[in-house]
Amino acid sequence: MRRIGLVSCVKKKASAPCQARDLYISPYFRKMRRFVEASCDDWRILSALHHMIRPTQVIPPYEKTMKGMPRSERRSWARTVYGQIRDEFQEPDAIILEIHGGREYIRDLVPFLTSAGYRVESPVPPLPIGKRMQWYDRNAPGERQRPPRSSRSKETARSFNSVTNLAESGSRCAKVHELLETLPEFDSVDARVPSDGLYFFYEKGELNGHDGSSPRIVRVGNHPRRLGGLPNRLRTHYSGSKNSSVFRKFLGGALLRRSDPNHPCLEPSPGQGHWEKQDERPCQRCKPTEQSVSELLRETFRFRCVEIADREERNRFEEGLVATLAACQKCMPSPKWLGKNAYNEHVRDSGLWNANYVLGSTPLNPRELSRLEELVSTTNAPRS
Repeated sequence: MRRIGLVSCVKKKASAPCQARDLYISPYFRKMRRFVEASCDDWRILSALHHMIRPTQVIPPYEKTMKGMPRSERRSWARTVYGQIRDEFQEPDAIILEIHGGREYIRDLVPFLTSAGYRVESPVPPLPIGKRMQWYDRNAPGERQRPPRSSRSKETARSFNSVTNLAESGSRCAKVHELLETLPEFDSVDARVPSDGLYFFYEKGELNGHDGSSPRIVRVGNHPRRLGGLPNRLRTHYSGSKNSSVFRKFLGGALLRRSDPNHPCLEPSPGQGHWEKQDERPCQRCKPTEQSVSELLRETFRFRCVEIADREERNRFEEGLVATLAACQKCMPSPKWLGKNAYNEHVRDSGLWNANYVLGSTPLNPRELSRLEELVSTTNAPRS
């Protein structure tokens, strides 16, 4: 089988036209290039502007990045790249695609590839860029030829394969929705809400893509600091202020932008107006928005809770659940979803009222899904 490296482009570029392999001049890109030139039979570059290009193709510097693209444009980009791969490498059974680079480049591309029968691998764990660079330093092949598979480091062999999990994320997301459907649903905080745990909001009109009729989880939340703080955290969402609840800040900003993109509480720019900027003092015009957010939550949202007493475990499940839901290709927001008016691109792109853990975090693994099932069962057990 031929191993083809796919390396994402980077922002830092040379100042004049040159071969693509030399155009991208950041240390991160150079480490990725060195790795695939040694580990793969051939390699290509994934460019935000030019799609998939050969390393020897001469191109001028450009400014376009994947982070600046709306989700619809990213999907179109992925569809074009998939077509290029299919045209150039026409026998999926004879190809291994080894992907290196940002998640924005692979999130929508991998499902196309795996559905067509391509084998996709990502040897690098899902880490921040600085730690990825350290990983390349530790695992860089010593000579410019593909090392035998048996000689690859144990760390590589045991690393979490984020690409594989993108392909599997649909089934894992379906399992999460299925498990949580067994929990009681709330429209307000009462004595049945556990003292410690995670909460999951559902929004009227938003359905999951696994059965097409059950509600879609639109927010995962935690109370990471205060012991016994889950009920109060939920009350803050329903009746607090925008500075006491990021959820309320997102909702209010989206309501304002949907009705008037030039509303004075949103000025001077998205995320910088006093409504959307954390800890900025509200004005008199904000009072009706606070009321509208509270009414919206009472009328449109419901929530479920799973009891998780251990803070460290709870924090890990918050991260893993958000990452699992965000990676799912089937659970897409409806065309009229309010979150499309949010200033935060993670909210708009993921279909979740979450900004943290949407990108670059580790989804739940099979062992953690089994543990989640145990936690749901414990939550549902009668209390003495």
